[in-house]
Amino acid sequence: MYKITLINGDTQTVIHYPDPEAPKVINPKLNIKRSQAGSLTFSIPWNNPGYNLITRFVTKVVCTDVRDNRELFSGRVFSTVPGMADGGEFKKDIVCEGKMNYLHDSVVESVIYEDQTPVDVITALLNYHNSQVEDYKKVQPGTIDVEDWLFFTTDYETTLEAIQKYCIDENKGFLRFRTEEDINYLDYMANPPGDKIANISLGENLKSLTIDDSQVFGTRIIPVGANGLTIERINNNKNYIEDPAAVAKYGIIYKKADYSDIDDDEMLMTECQKDLSQYTQPTGSLDISALDLSTLSNTSIDSIDTSTSVHIQCPILGVDDTYKVMEMDIDLTKSWNPKLTISNTPSKLTDTVSNIQSNSINRMATYGGVQLGYRFGIRVVSHDNSVEILLNGQEGFRITKDGVQKFYIDTDGNLVMDGVQKITKNGNVIMENTYNAYGGLNNIYDTNGNLVMKLGVEAGTSDNVGATLIGYNKDSNKARFKLGIARSGDFGALELLNSDGKVGAVLYGNGTGALREDGVLNPIATRIWVAQNTGGAS
Repeated sequence: MYKITLINGDTQTVIHYPDPEAPKVINPKLNIKRSQAGSLTFSIPWNNPGYNLITRFVTKVVCTDVRDNRELFSGRVFSTVPGMADGGEFKKDIVCEGKMNYLHDSVVESVIYEDQTPVDVITALLNYHNSQVEDYKKVQPGTIDVEDWLFFTTDYETTLEAIQKYCIDENKGFLRFRTEEDINYLDYMANPPGDKIANISLGENLKSLTIDDSQVFGTRIIPVGANGLTIERINNNKNYIEDPAAVAKYGIIYKKADYSDIDDDEMLMTECQKDLSQYTQPTGSLDISALDLSTLSNTSIDSIDTSTSVHIQCPILGVDDTYKVMEMDIDLTKSWNPKLTISNTPSKLTDTVSNIQSNSINRMATYGGVQLGYRFGIRVVSHDNSVEILLNGQEGFRITKDGVQKFYIDTDGNLVMDGVQKITKNGNVIMENTYNAYGGLNNIYDTNGNLVMKLGVEAGTSDNVGATLIGYNKDSNKARFKLGIARSGDFGALELLNSDGKVGAVLYGNGTGALREDGVLNPIATRIWVAQNTGGAS
């Protein structure tokens, strides 16, 4: 019923076909998982025409249903393991991965995505992927109709890792990879197109059933947003949202739901209300074996697949509900007997061939402006992207605002600061590095917080200008001496002030000065200055 074909360039070689005289592979098995690449495994004997035509990552593999030529799997050879069977027969064990894993051949950059939609992000990631790979691996954005807001930082993951880790919420939609007219598309859809429901019932086509309902749920859900935000203000002083039907059935069970990317309480309540059924219904998964009766017909249209929902009826175990097919294991020699994992909660995107190529260190990105990454350490970004705080083992500690590096300690201990710095004692400022319109200033205070010294750049309140040292009598209004550069020339100036704050004496580095007497500053000068500037008069 199934045909497996190898493709090398323009050459196609059939290695498995249902006709008795046609070539066969050994133990062909297909694994399909919702939102993932899927895999095809088989062993190929030495006398099969494709035995020597298989090259890792180069040879493409297609599995089709010969009844209507429907493509079940399309991908490439991931690994080949030659060996010899117990009877002395040589064979190769082949693992193939679905074409979605082309997105493992490229990597993303370290980029912060904030308040963007899935269509924005997936389009950007696919465009960057396409700039790195060959034409046949390029993937275009397809149908992307899931509504969501995304906040995360990529960190050189493969493109598929980034999409699955940061963009996909299996409660809201699923990924689908498809090829039409030789163009690859990636869809992220809220609902499968033409979702069909297959009936599986005890006594008809249900062979075995195992139930796991151990997942945690609640009936009163406390949504918590960024920085501990809750919803009391807009919810009659209640911090929870209740599902009355769940409370009536299971009683009162409080559970917290994290929304650390949301900083508005009205939006927090709206989002939790939308997700409420996810939290308040016991969820679980079922492993079942069921007969796929469509294999007995001449068409594959009613076959079970990962776009199928199944209605399970087993009164003895109390099961009568509709579930999504999350995973299928199919022995292609016994296609009527697939093993299904079905669930009313999504599977995690792990334990699949989509992760075989991942060689990255585990990392995470959290909401609320905080990201953790192997390359950049800890990064905290403000909501408007104006402030970034970075801490890592290569650069040290850095605070940047509006593109200006405000604070930086490198790994050698060098310190750079942009702004006002203060040293305090018992809550009182004793030293302050600050600035004015002319340059830097350093203020020194006593232990009571009174200003006693100022060193820096000043315009000068009288004759002093430029570099200035000012002493105060424990009060910023009581300057008592000023040492600086004279306004009238390139020489030093010292002003001594009286208790009224008036200059009582001034000395200049050019040999002149003044003394106050009877409320008036009377000039003084050295004999040499007088001789040089008055024609010898004294």
